[in-house]
Amino acid sequence: MSEANVNDTERSFPPRLPESDRIQWHQMTANQRAIALARIEAFDGWLAKKQRIDDCVAASGLSKSRFYRLAAEWREMPCLNALGAQRGSGGGGKKLNSDAVNALQAVLPDLVRMNVDASVSQLGRLAIDAVKLRTESLPKTSRLRQMVEHEMRNQRSLTEAGTIIKFDMTAISLAQKNGRPFIMVCCIDAGTTALLGTAVIEEPLAQGSYKLVAENALTRIQGDLARLPWSDRFLEADMTSGVDLDASIEMVAHLDTQVRANVQRASSPKRFGKYIRDLVGTKLGKIYVTRARTQAGVALTNNKNMMPWSIEEARIAVKIATDEHNAKILAEGKLDGFASPPDDLLKLLSLLAD
Repeated sequence: MSEANVNDTERSFPPRLPESDRIQWHQMTANQRAIALARIEAFDGWLAKKQRIDDCVAASGLSKSRFYRLAAEWREMPCLNALGAQRGSGGGGKKLNSDAVNALQAVLPDLVRMNVDASVSQLGRLAIDAVKLRTESLPKTSRLRQMVEHEMRNQRSLTEAGTIIKFDMTAISLAQKNGRPFIMVCCIDAGTTALLGTAVIEEPLAQGSYKLVAENALTRIQGDLARLPWSDRFLEADMTSGVDLDASIEMVAHLDTQVRANVQRASSPKRFGKYIRDLVGTKLGKIYVTRARTQAGVALTNNKNMMPWSIEEARIAVKIATDEHNAKILAEGKLDGFASPPDDLLKLLSLLAD
């Protein structure tokens, strides 16, 4: 390497990286360093919520699932290993074709998801067939196998408990004395659709209600839900804002600075009950989800029976329906994940419950 190239490489060393990575930075190819710099910008842009997730994923050259995992590693400990840019092409090995790697990473998520029983080698062949690249452009067999295995781990983590969590609230078909519906608040695991925690309140307020849900979730996680297939990493929590928008904003901002996962806030006009509908459905046991009545309107009750419920009765009904929902998931699901929830998920729930 010429003196000019050495100086250029030295000047390009990112200040975010630890000093211990400097030697490895000099050993990387120019292409690897360019990928690393692009991923630093993409990860920082997403974590700071300054750029859209799709734009950041595209800039990183990663699949979305791998982007989430590497971004979480980068947030926890910024270093070259968290960028994944130097893997597979050391000083004396075959230079890795970045276009080939990007093409393979783009098709692997769908291939792994659609061929759950395929072996690593079969998935590798399917990926090669899908991208239609010349043989000389492809990574070595060992590198391709590593890419497939990595994506398989990513896919598995997204179906395990504790990777992505959704907090939501919605009106339900149980009437209060004033005719308004009670509000059911939930903490839902996106991977298994288990209800980690539920609560019943009278108005759609974030302040206080997510505390009740977190307390319930911590209790359930120590009980029957301890048998869920837990992931090794908590990546994201999405929280629906209550009508108390300022309190919702403050709560989410505080949590996002305290845990390594990304905490986001849903605040569109039609936000209420969206996560519940998408993950659990429009009915929980005998209780109907009536999203449109969360902010205003009278309860849409079962069989037009407007007999009011006490809040204690409503809480018992929701608890029974939640227990039945979770029992079905535990009976049907694969329970071969980690034995305990990710630490950051427990930390987030503890912060909310405190």
